[in-house]
Amino acid sequence: MRLVCLALLAAWLGTASAARAAAVAWAGTLSLGDLGLSSSPLEFSGTAVATVNGSGGGIHLSALRLAGGITGSATFPLTDPENATLLSLRVEVTLGTGTLTPFAPPAPPAQAQLTQATLPIRGRMRFCVLFPGCVASVPLSFTAHQGQSGVGIGGLVTVDGFAKGGGLAISLRGAPWTIRTASVSVTTSGGDTVTLTSAGWIHGPYSLTSSTVLAGGALSLVTPMQITAGAQQSGTFARLTLRFVPEPGRLLLLAAGLGGLLATGRSRTRP
Repeated sequence: MRLVCLALLAAWLGTASAARAAAVAWAGTLSLGDLGLSSSPLEFSGTAVATVNGSGGGIHLSALRLAGGITGSATFPLTDPENATLLSLRVEVTLGTGTLTPFAPPAPPAQAQLTQATLPIRGRMRFCVLFPGCVASVPLSFTAHQGQSGVGIGGLVTVDGFAKGGGLAISLRGAPWTIRTASVSVTTSGGDTVTLTSAGWIHGPYSLTSSTVLAGGALSLVTPMQITAGAQQSGTFARLTLRFVPEPGRLLLLAAGLGGLLATGRSRTRP
């Protein structure tokens, strides 16, 4: 029995090792900064499978391809008295498809850093005006030009709030994802410039600091967002946090193997 259990564990470890170069399951969250509307970020969660390191092997993360897995929406009231005609803001987000790869030139292994090849946050912000329930709204897309600019990518997305010119012009400037420190500059109503920063991180299982894709490893990337509406400007960050988890089939196999070893151990200790 003990040999069978050891064989099960060996099989699990073997399949896990082979899968490192192909697909790894993850559970994660996508959060947007408070956008000046609330005291806590808007947070959406999801699960999916990522392609890691292309067709190569090894446990150190060098490339990570994501294809969705997180989507959600939320509506929040606007309390800024300077935006008296705006009643609420509705946020609709979907994590896009893209590949995270090392910077060029690549960083040393001890200083792993990733950036996006094209990993947009799709969706939009709807500035609800005049009527509750977003009957009338000013929609600002998170991406533009076939997904080549916007949140998670870089570039500027602008919408004129009202047809026939004039009115409220709203812009959003994005930037690529980073595992390092990101920054965004904001000009206050008094004319001062304030720079905000936020940092990503990466670690392996059991609090190791290596860049690993073993189950239990995790990474968190950030991308800055600068939002301008008329004379008002705000800055915030989107954060993507992924935790690599065992696939259900392997988890059951591991549990069976460990359970068998424990049962065998108990039988040997009985008088």
